[in-house]
Amino acid sequence: MTLPRITIFAMKGCTHCAAAKGLLEKAGIAFTALDIHFFERRYATAVADSGMQTVPIVYVGRFLVGGRSDLEGILGNAEVKVDIERALAEFHRRRTESDASTGATADDLPDFLAPLTDEETAQWTEHKEASEGAPQSSRLYEPEFTIPGKSGNGRKLKFNELLNAVRGKGGVEVKDRGFLWRKKRTFIAKELVGVVRRDICGTLASEEDAVELCRSL
Repeated sequence: MTLPRITIFAMKGCTHCAAAKGLLEKAGIAFTALDIHFFERRYATAVADSGMQTVPIVYVGRFLVGGRSDLEGILGNAEVKVDIERALAEFHRRRTESDASTGATADDLPDFLAPLTDEETAQWTEHKEASEGAPQSSRLYEPEFTIPGKSGNGRKLKFNELLNAVRGKGGVEVKDRGFLWRKKRTFIAKELVGVVRRDICGTLASEEDAVELCRSL
């Protein structure tokens, strides 16, 4: 049975992402997993399209399945490959029929779900090889941010330093990178911008400076 392209937006260390991928992997179902921190533009579009602020975000063809529990709901008790393929194909068939009024065909994919370009594939391969070849202690990428505005004076903070500076202040309970990412994506940012402006950029920083830094997270 030929299935439409299955895409899972996921992040490293996410147990729900691992579980969703595991459901398909153990049955030998092919899918494309996109790391949300590497494929940021595709992920941003997926968030806007799905309205989801958590991962994984699963698509079958151009149709949103949802998260791990949604995928489990579609698969039901299916465990072997043929049953899982049948369940996914039936989901796709029903969605295609209900979406027929749009004029789009079942094979139409928006850009964020389209196969990777040669350039994206090369960049992703290079990224993975660099990560695998690095010492264990440095495999996790930790971005570094330049503090904007005159009061920042070009000061740089690594991501964990930024987390520690924000954590527990002004009602912003930041726990990890994924949490801060979701704060930004939902832009419940009034508190976050205030904390960044006051405690990181400095009291002389403008709100625009603080917003600029928040957008980098």
